[in-house]
Amino acid sequence: MSDLTIKLLSAGACYEGNTFLKCAFNPLECTSENGVYRSSRWLDSSDSTQAMKCASQASMYGIQAMGRCTSNTDKYICTSDFSACQLSVAWIPFDESCTLVDDLQNRVWDYSYFGECLDRSSNDVDFCAWKSSDCPDEEYRFQWANPFFAGQLPDCRCDKVKTGACVSDLNPDAFFCAATEEVCFDEVGMSYLKPLEVESELDVTCMLCDKLPPPPEVKLVSAGACVTDGAFKKCALIPSHCEVGESFLPTSRILDPTVDTPQAANVCATQDGVKSVNVGRCDAQSNFYMCVPTAGACELQQYFKANDPECTVSKDMSSNSIVSASTYYGFCSNDEDNWGIFDAGDSYCVWNFQDCASSSSDNEPMEYYDANPGTSAMKPECRCDDVRTGACIHNEDPSRRHCAVQKEACDNTNDWTFVSWRNLEVQTGPNLICKLCSELPDIPPPSASVQQPPAASPTGRSPTIQPLTETRTTPPKPVFSPSSSKSNSNINSDNENKSLSAGIIGAIVAGSAVIVLIVVIVAHFLTQDAVDDKATQQEQKDEEATPEKLEKETENFDAKIGMEPGQTEEDLVPQKDHSVT
Repeated sequence: MSDLTIKLLSAGACYEGNTFLKCAFNPLECTSENGVYRSSRWLDSSDSTQAMKCASQASMYGIQAMGRCTSNTDKYICTSDFSACQLSVAWIPFDESCTLVDDLQNRVWDYSYFGECLDRSSNDVDFCAWKSSDCPDEEYRFQWANPFFAGQLPDCRCDKVKTGACVSDLNPDAFFCAATEEVCFDEVGMSYLKPLEVESELDVTCMLCDKLPPPPEVKLVSAGACVTDGAFKKCALIPSHCEVGESFLPTSRILDPTVDTPQAANVCATQDGVKSVNVGRCDAQSNFYMCVPTAGACELQQYFKANDPECTVSKDMSSNSIVSASTYYGFCSNDEDNWGIFDAGDSYCVWNFQDCASSSSDNEPMEYYDANPGTSAMKPECRCDDVRTGACIHNEDPSRRHCAVQKEACDNTNDWTFVSWRNLEVQTGPNLICKLCSELPDIPPPSASVQQPPAASPTGRSPTIQPLTETRTTPPKPVFSPSSSKSNSNINSDNENKSLSAGIIGAIVAGSAVIVLIVVIVAHFLTQDAVDDKATQQEQKDEEATPEKLEKETENFDAKIGMEPGQTEEDLVPQKDHSVT
C-alpha cells in the first residue's frame, strides 16, 4: 500500500444561485438560506476559475470547515467532527476561528487536529480520518483528536488525513476524492468509498492536503533610536522613549542599507540595544515599585513613572527592588475567572493591554491583567523573554518585516502595517512569532512568593526596603521533661502505710489550713482589681475624644493597611481590567 499513487483532494464550493460564495469541503458548510453545494467535479466542468481557486492548497488551508470541542476535557480543540471530541455533546460545528490548518484562538493548541482510526489487530494500519465512520466497520476503533492519555499529544493534522472518494457506479476509473460521504449524495450514479476501500479498489490514496507550511519563524524585537540633528542619543522602542527635542528613528530605517543613519544607532537593532532601553516604574509600594513597560501594567496607574533611569527592558537596577532585579509585564488570558493568576495554557505575556485585541473577528476577546500578582501568594510571572509582540510588515514586500512592540514603532509612512502578535502566527499568513528579548540567564528568577509590602513612609518610597527573598522559619525544638525513674530501693509500701506517725498526720492538717487561708486572700485581691478596672474603663468612656486623638488614630489605621500618600480607601479596592476585542 505504501507505493500507491497519492491524489490530493480538491475542495468544492457553496453557491447561491449562480453566485460563488466560498470554497467548502462538504454540503454542511453551505449554511446560508439558499446555499447550494457544488463538488470539485462540478467546478471542473462548470466554473474553471473557482475550480482552480478551491483546488489551491493555500485557499484550502484557510477554509473554515472545522468545529470545536468546547469542553476543558478536550482542551477546546479544533477538529472536523463531533466523533473526534471526547465529550461529543460539547461539539460546536463550523467555528469561525477554526480553519483546516489553524486554531486562530490559540487557546491551548495552535493548530486544528483530526481523529484517528486505530487497528485493533496486529497489522497496525492506523490512519488519520475526518470522522469515525471513515474507519472500517470491524477491527478498528476511532481515537479522539486529543488522545487525552498521559504523555500523548494530538498529531493528526490535515497532511496526514486519508479521505474517501465519490466513485462512478459504472466506471471505477471515474472518481474524485471527497472529504465526507455527504459530498456524493447529489452526484448521480456515484457512490462513496471509505479511505481504505479507495486504496484496495482503486490503488490510490486520497489525502486531504499536501505538505504543510514550515513552522513559524521566531524573531526578536529590534529597537529604533532617538536622534538629535542626525546625532545618535540612545535606543528606543517607541517615540515616547525619546526626550523632548529628540526624534524617533524607526527600526526599518536602521535596517535599510539604502538609508543613511548614524553608525552608532546600529546597536539598537541588536539585543544589547533592546535591553538597554529605559522603561517605567510603578512608583508605589502597593505595586512593589516594579519596573514595567507601560502604565497599564501597574495596578494603580496614576503612580506610573515613565522612562525611569534605573529600569530597562530586562532589569531593575534599583537597590530597593522588592520582587528581584527584573522588569515585569502584564499578560492576556482567555480565562476571565483566573483572578489574575498566570496560566501557561491560557495566558500570554504582552507589552500593553492593547495587545489583547485582535484585528480578526475570528479571535475571541482576551482579558488583560497587570504585572502585579493576582493574590498575595503569587509572584509576577512575565519577564521580557516571555513577552510576545507584533511586527511591522511592508505592504508591498512582506519579506521586509521586523518585530515591534506597538504600531508607533513602525515607519510612519503608509508603506508599513503593524500586525498584532495574535495575527502573526497563522501559517497561511505571516507565519511569524515575535518575542521581546532573548533568554535571561543573567537575571535571577522572582522569589517563590510575593509578601505584603511594608507600610508607606510619610516621605513616599522607603530607602530601607530589602529585596524580597524566600525565608524559612525553623520551629523551636520541643522541650522534654526528664523521664522519671523507679527507685532501686526495696520498699515495702504496705508496711509504711501501716506505720504512719501521728506527727506526719498533724503536718498534713496544718498544711491544709494554710492553703485555705491563701485562697481567701487571693480571692479578695482579685475582686478588688476587677472593681478598679471597671472604674477605669468607665472613666475612659466618659472622657471626650479630642480631634488630635482622632487624627492620630486615622494615621495609625492608614499605616496598618499600607495606604499610599494621597491615597484613599477606594484605591485599595481591586479594579478589574476590561477585556478588549
